[in-house]
Amino acid sequence: MIYRKLPSISLSRNYWCFFSRSLNLATTPDSLIAFDFVLARKIVEQANKETSRITGVKTQIIMPYGFEVLTSIPLWPKRHYPAIGYNATKYTLAEIESFTVIFKGIVLNLLRVKYPIFYSRLKFIGTYKDGNYSRLTATDSLFKINTMLIQLIPLKPRYTLLDHYANYITALFGALATKDSALPEIKDFELNKTKRNRLFQIFIICNALANTILIGLPPLNQHQTKLLIDLFEQLRVENLSETIQMPSPVFMPVTTTERQILEELVWPRAILFNTFLSRNPLCTIYSDPYYNGDIKISTTLNRQYAAKIKRLVKETYLDFPQQATLSLSQRSGNIYPKRL
Repeated sequence: MIYRKLPSISLSRNYWCFFSRSLNLATTPDSLIAFDFVLARKIVEQANKETSRITGVKTQIIMPYGFEVLTSIPLWPKRHYPAIGYNATKYTLAEIESFTVIFKGIVLNLLRVKYPIFYSRLKFIGTYKDGNYSRLTATDSLFKINTMLIQLIPLKPRYTLLDHYANYITALFGALATKDSALPEIKDFELNKTKRNRLFQIFIICNALANTILIGLPPLNQHQTKLLIDLFEQLRVENLSETIQMPSPVFMPVTTTERQILEELVWPRAILFNTFLSRNPLCTIYSDPYYNGDIKISTTLNRQYAAKIKRLVKETYLDFPQQATLSLSQRSGNIYPKRL
């Protein structure tokens, strides 16, 4: 695979300095070691290949994090989402679920051998199905703070998994820009704290995309920059305290800060995005299975910008391992990708 270098997304240095500090979630000594994205991706790809050899079932796999479009990254992400794409006209869901059982075992063994620090931190590895995660306890470490959650994605023939992921992010962008209430993170914002945090994470991704593709987009004002700092701080605290369990719709009231972030940062930026997107009436519809469930999201989006978003998502995913390689000297303080 050839990784291509893209120009870095243009955002202020202060913005990224804070982003780096906020997502430095070190809680144990080994968490100060930079996460090896290249090795982690190679392990899941090798596990997929080995499982295909054993079962005869051919699948595709990616492990996106969402922040590939950003120019700064956390030292060690806490959640990992391998996505297994399969030809839905050739294989049944039952066959893919059997495939995944073997895949889980191979992943754990490879992690134990090739990436023991990651293995010791892994709380559980599970597969998303019917709104729940089937759980498999991974290790007995006292520092089990990582989770690996596998998504099973049915694909059309001649449709790559990376195409699907790019369409998914593009659909999220359109849904956020139009404040689409069908998006679970918007619909359940009032009741579900996890959905609120996901909406804020979606905003971070979409705002980075918008700053790249929407020429002339106004920068954040001073008040919005302060709210962005509050947003990152909330996500930092949530990531420190929350480990993924079975999804629960427990009622958690919106805080004053969360509402302010939504109404004074997220929605005003979303309105700006939509203003740019609606300048050209030529539109298209995107509808893809959702990565956090079995629903589909559909949105109307300017065709030109949709193509730019999809291209940027795919290219940054392919380029990400090189951009995310951190030198050991960068394992504390400000974190910036090492440009190779």
